[in-house]
Amino acid sequence: MKSTPHKLIDFNIDDYQRLRQGAIETVSKRFYETYPELLDSFGARGVEATKEDIGFTLDFLRPAVEFGFIKPFNDYLSWLCEVLSTRGVSSQLVENMLDWLAEFFEAQSPNDLGNAISRTLKSSIKTLKSNKTTPSNIDQLMPQAWPETVELEQALICGNLKQAKRIIDHQIKSGKSLLDVELHLIQPALYQVGRDWQQNKVTVAQEHLATSTAIVLMAQEFGQVELGESNGKRVICACVEGNKHAVGLRIVADAFELNGWDVMFLGPDLPSKELIQQVSKSLPDMLCLSASMPEHLPVAKAAILEIHKALGNKAPAIMLGGLAVNAFSAISDEIGANLTASDAEKALTASLK
Repeated sequence: MKSTPHKLIDFNIDDYQRLRQGAIETVSKRFYETYPELLDSFGARGVEATKEDIGFTLDFLRPAVEFGFIKPFNDYLSWLCEVLSTRGVSSQLVENMLDWLAEFFEAQSPNDLGNAISRTLKSSIKTLKSNKTTPSNIDQLMPQAWPETVELEQALICGNLKQAKRIIDHQIKSGKSLLDVELHLIQPALYQVGRDWQQNKVTVAQEHLATSTAIVLMAQEFGQVELGESNGKRVICACVEGNKHAVGLRIVADAFELNGWDVMFLGPDLPSKELIQQVSKSLPDMLCLSASMPEHLPVAKAAILEIHKALGNKAPAIMLGGLAVNAFSAISDEIGANLTASDAEKALTASLK
């Protein structure tokens, strides 16, 4: 579903970043003054986790205020409530955090920025209280998972590369393409790992092991397939600065290379300065950027603006994807992208238009 961007204010990044650390310190201190028993239950690691959660909340809040898209922020809050509840922490603490953040920004930034932040936070509190928060529809946009996804997930979280490869090779031998396997088996399996972590069923270490095993597996399988005939076009694929989640973009890169494109895969967390230099040097036909979290959207917007400034009418077509935009493709227009796609197959189709 698309929603229309509505920019609340002329967002001042410097003001927001200046206030961010103060908000984290002030609200985390208030938590432990109000709930001293939390320190007994979770100790010093709990204090650090609280600060991390407040920081992530502020990172998700920023694009909600800057671009006017509040549903991704509310989706994040629903996710946070579920994560905390599976770890024995009441979701009431999330509402308290939002209340205290609103008070902080009202006091420390009594201007358009503070008022806009406070309005957004209070709107989200009402949504949480009304129990009308619903999960993002990102999963609904993913290609249908095959039944073997369950077995593959278990192999990945155990780091059992041989078993995972047997599952994949069986599908390839039965006539499935590598792209289909990546879209309908590997990617859904990793999404399920993420959901299991959210529900406290797997550890962070298991999640990392699953991802690294999947990356090795994809590289092995890619080395065994025949590439399509060159179509003379070049694409650069990169995660914007700060985005360390590159598996989905790797699948996009594979899709393009399997279909004859010359692919430059620049991987995760590419500094914007380096991205702009590489695009200016290579002059690709297309640039595929991945933004996994809402906090990556302002980074993508700034990078795209600089690319257009540097190259003018020589700038490539720019496709924006990743979790941060999948459920809200209209936001790509606000950021300056020409195209958006929720998966590798759709990215390939969009590139032909």
